[in-house]
Amino acid sequence: MKKRFQLFTTLLILSISIFFSYQFSSGGFDSKEFDRNKPTNSVISSKILIDGNQGWVDFKNAGNCTGQGILTDPYIIENLIINGSGSAYGIFIKFSDVYFKITNCSVYNSGTGIELSNVDNGYLVGNNLSFNNYGIELRFSNYNTISGNIVNNNTADGIRVENWSNNNNISNNIALNNNYAGIILEDYCDFNQISGNIANNNNGAGIALWYSDNNTIDKNIVHYNQDNGIYLYAYSEFFENNTVRENSVADNRLYGINLRGRGRNNRIINNLMVGNGLMVAGLEMTSNIVPPSNLVNGKPIYYYINKVGLGSGDFFNAGQVILENCSNSVINDLNVSYGSVGISLFNSFNISIANNQANYNKMYGIYLSSSDLNTILDNEVKFNNMKGIELDYCQDNIIYLNNFIGNQYNAQDFIGNNQWDNGVIGNYWDDYDGKDTDDDGIGDTSYSFYQDAIDNYPIWWDPPALSIISPIESQEFGNNPPNFIISLDEGNADTMWYSINTSSEKYYFTELNGSISQELWESIEEGNVKITFYVSDLHSLIDSQEVNLIKQIPLKTITIPGYNLIFLLVVISFGVKLIFIRIRRKGF
Repeated sequence: MKKRFQLFTTLLILSISIFFSYQFSSGGFDSKEFDRNKPTNSVISSKILIDGNQGWVDFKNAGNCTGQGILTDPYIIENLIINGSGSAYGIFIKFSDVYFKITNCSVYNSGTGIELSNVDNGYLVGNNLSFNNYGIELRFSNYNTISGNIVNNNTADGIRVENWSNNNNISNNIALNNNYAGIILEDYCDFNQISGNIANNNNGAGIALWYSDNNTIDKNIVHYNQDNGIYLYAYSEFFENNTVRENSVADNRLYGINLRGRGRNNRIINNLMVGNGLMVAGLEMTSNIVPPSNLVNGKPIYYYINKVGLGSGDFFNAGQVILENCSNSVINDLNVSYGSVGISLFNSFNISIANNQANYNKMYGIYLSSSDLNTILDNEVKFNNMKGIELDYCQDNIIYLNNFIGNQYNAQDFIGNNQWDNGVIGNYWDDYDGKDTDDDGIGDTSYSFYQDAIDNYPIWWDPPALSIISPIESQEFGNNPPNFIISLDEGNADTMWYSINTSSEKYYFTELNGSISQELWESIEEGNVKITFYVSDLHSLIDSQEVNLIKQIPLKTITIPGYNLIFLLVVISFGVKLIFIRIRRKGF
């Protein structure tokens, strides 16, 4: 008994210590995740600070690393596990230009796992830098290699490169589930190579590049991020001469690849986007190169600049269409769905967008910016995550005969000087709350939306609504079929019919009152009978109501003319009984 008590006490103390070590580690540290990626032959270490080239000499002399700090024999820090215990860094190198390599180390619970500031010629290879604020951070640092690292579950960015950090190689890293970007270059970081990385499921962009030039982003996997997949941005200055090529970009929440602000001479080439598309929006964007080798859901992106007279042959099998400074063109009969934006116009005029399907896009079905005198006609614009159609600083466009269904916002017009009907007919809006009492297919009141935009002739009809006056629920019927009276409470009827029980056979009628067919009624077995009444209008909208009845045939009474059969049977029975008594008395 004593041994059992000691064993129980030991297990209890061990469980409590494990619980509290988890609870008090920063960032919700996942010990299982850490153990899966823990370096082999590892040694527990305290945090490391190396300041300048002399700092490396001192660090080596203390027996903490090997190497000579040269290209062929760099200083090497390896096989360490560092719990930063909430401090600013796990490993911090600054003001160094000797060659060094940090490999096979794990750092967690730090402000930054590994931080380089004013450092050149470093190699960060094969480390696990998860569960920090930043996994890896570079500032004012050049000619470094960041390769094969795991930077997951950090509360900010996985890898952050900023402030004039140039000519760095960031390759084959895994950046998952970070609270901000998976990998980001920010503020004048030029001539960097970002390739072969996996940047998925981050709350920010998968890969972001802000105010930086001459960088290459290629052959990365960028999926399921909660912002953009790949995001290039600058506004007060240009971002230019960047190349984004051969990336796999799928199912990010906003855009697959987003060039926003002021960008010129950027090349977007051979990227494969699924469930996402491209956005190129901002000032002076006309020098960017986007060939049709970029695909959205296996179909080409057509990005045209300064073109006149484009037609259907210029958009064959399009996955997405973007026009910049184009005019007098026709975009028709396309299915540009399941991307980010189906069709976009920027500074474009006299474009006809007709008979297209622009559905289930992450952002917009159709988007116009600073584009006037265009016609948007007879398009299907359904279930887009943001807006069906947005007009942003556009005037004198005419939009009619389009179907708006299931979009978060069906349409927005940021100036309002556009015409949302042609003077006779407008658009179908699934959230229209008016009526069509004369059933002419036009709502009796106008449809108003963002900033006083108005469709004066919204396409609408009231769907039919019927009710059953008789027969009533559970009413009993015998040989004679039920008579019925129904009421059409709303809308208009084009066709009416009823069905019996689960049969799909339809029995048509033309009046609101009538009788169930005698022949049909006789063919129905006794018991519960369900009759369902239907009404359909000219637009094939259907309403139905059902009633449950009981069919019970009464027993038949047999009669002889002039006699009551029951009375007669009683008399006969009584007479037979008297005869039987007399026979017994005479001894027969």
